[in-house]
Amino acid sequence: MVSMANSGPNKNSSQFFFTYAEQVNLDGKYTVFGHVISGLEVLDDLEKVPTDEKHKPITDIKIRRATIHANPIAEWLMLRTFLLVLLQLHSVGRWTIVII
Repeated sequence: MVSMANSGPNKNSSQFFFTYAEQVNLDGKYTVFGHVISGLEVLDDLEKVPTDEKHKPITDIKIRRATIHANPIAEWLMLRTFLLVLLQLHSVGRWTIVII
C-alpha cells in the first residue's frame, strides 16, 4: 500500500510510506491512495535501510522517479468485463475467439 501522513499540526508537509501487509493499527488514521504494481525489489531495498528507534530512516530517502497509472484496477476490470461478454457470445455460437 502507498499512504500519506500529515507531519503534524500547523506544518505544511507530508510523509509518504509503503507497507507490505495490512496495518490495522493505522486504520482510520491515514489515507491510502494506491498500491505498488511493479518494482517490489525497490521496496525490498527500502526495508534494509537502517532506522532509528522510531523506525525513521537514519538517512533521507528520496523518490526520484515513479510511474503513476490512472487506475490499473479499473482498466483491468473493464478488460475482464469485455472478455466475459466475448466468452458469453462465443458460448451461444455468435463469435469465434482466437487468442494470439
